[in-house]
Amino acid sequence: MALSCFQGRALYINLSKKQIFHKSIEASVSTQYLGGRGLNARVLCYHVKGLSRGVYPAGPFALAHAVSTRGADHLRGRSWAAADNSNEEVLTMLQEKRVLGTDIVRNLIVAERATTLADTIGRCKGAVNTWTCTVPLIWKAPVWDGLVEMINAAAGLSFTSEEIEKTADRINILERLFNVKQGILSCHDSIPQKPDFSDTQKGAEECRGHEKMVKKYYRLHGFDIDTGIPLRNTLEKLDLGFAADEIESHGVYSTIFNTNMTKNI
Repeated sequence: MALSCFQGRALYINLSKKQIFHKSIEASVSTQYLGGRGLNARVLCYHVKGLSRGVYPAGPFALAHAVSTRGADHLRGRSWAAADNSNEEVLTMLQEKRVLGTDIVRNLIVAERATTLADTIGRCKGAVNTWTCTVPLIWKAPVWDGLVEMINAAAGLSFTSEEIEKTADRINILERLFNVKQGILSCHDSIPQKPDFSDTQKGAEECRGHEKMVKKYYRLHGFDIDTGIPLRNTLEKLDLGFAADEIESHGVYSTIFNTNMTKNI
């Protein structure tokens, strides 16, 4: 839906007010409780892109939160991809078909696609905690075949499983590109750590382990290994060449907050 010039102006003013409000609140809290640390107080907030789900060691939970376009939430990056909270028969079937395995990063990408597709069909995310709940008819026709059958029957379309998977990747990557335009890059796909742990040798080792998984995630998705920005070749394969043109023509907006406050991976 397009905004009129008046609506756009009103939205800009409201966003500006919110930004000023949040900065004022943060400065006030910093001054009262943190000895005037100002924006550096953010190091005490265990968040990813402004959302917090707690502190986890390098692994499926931390990775899921870090690379989620929404930040550390449980609605897009699902860390349960290969866990035991799904029907054992379904899990066994997915493992036998090599949809899931022992690779944390590959498992996460499959689950990321599943929850993205759940969004597209209006699936209640409160129920999306198992494979059976996330992907309709997965127990009958894996992996996306059951979903394809349902969509085609309901809407009179002719999707294939390959097209459904491509749709999920298009959505995720467009969300990432929107973040990129706002200055959200690889340094924001970080792992939150408590201050008394982040400066230790074990904390540094954990960051390296997390960085390794994040870079593998970038490589498998076809992103720039250093910045996390999707490569033109990747975008063109997904029919998103226009997005590559936008990034190359106009670049990245300046970040609002100092990225040094987030540990750079």
